[in-house]
Amino acid sequence: MAKKVLIICEGVDKEPKIFARVKALGFLPQDVEVVSYGTNIYKLYQCLERESQGYEDGWNSLDLQLMLVGRAQTEDEKRILQDQYTDILLIFDFDPQDSYFRNHPEEAFRRFNKLLEFFSESTEHGKLYLSYPMVEALLHVSKHELENADWETFLERRFTKEEVRQKTYKRRSAQEGENEVTAYDRAVLVRLIRWHLKKAFFIASNKDGGELMNGQEIQCLEKEYEKHVQSGEDSVVGEKEMQKLLEREYDVYMNSGVGYVVSTSLFYIAEAYPQCVGLK
Repeated sequence: MAKKVLIICEGVDKEPKIFARVKALGFLPQDVEVVSYGTNIYKLYQCLERESQGYEDGWNSLDLQLMLVGRAQTEDEKRILQDQYTDILLIFDFDPQDSYFRNHPEEAFRRFNKLLEFFSESTEHGKLYLSYPMVEALLHVSKHELENADWETFLERRFTKEEVRQKTYKRRSAQEGENEVTAYDRAVLVRLIRWHLKKAFFIASNKDGGELMNGQEIQCLEKEYEKHVQSGEDSVVGEKEMQKLLEREYDVYMNSGVGYVVSTSLFYIAEAYPQCVGLK
């Protein structure tokens, strides 16, 4: 059966442009709709909790699309949300600068885990894809770095607590990477997706939970990653790795005030159409 995909994203500008580009380049089916939620994941969690009050099955009792119809800004958005889809994707940011995370980090981490556990399958409730610290992380790799295979620079790239709180990270991402997804052609975008997959795998698989950058650790992770890719499994970065990625990001950010720049926002492409990015 042909896929019909609904993408619910946090932002109203950057994410729709990204998915319009990947669709135009043939990475997604033509039957794709994008709706902007218009606020962050912390508000989404609160909405889910509020709407599920009084239901014995909690979130399982909710119809996500129906819940979002009330937030629709236009009749077109209402029409989109009232349609039926084979897959639902939720594209949101880690946003550690948010006041809720700053004031209640442990509870925020618990909530992220609950969201990842619940939204873990695109053909059921939907699947959540996070960017660390935000969706601009996807573009925080320059076309020059990608064309010249400068993987190590991207692997080492971090964000800091100060720049996300002072709202300077987006500017740095545009300066060191690209401001618009249209900077990448199809071949470069394939490499971009694979680099984010690989970095996410490295972070999730780093057993020490500390620095990635010693040579021996990198060599071990390279071998483990290639073995994982060659195994032909359905997902290079599956549900277990997504949970580990969150755990590593949270631990490093809380302990040292930095985080790893990485975005899972386009991982659905590798999962649903692995041949598009040369994985099968």
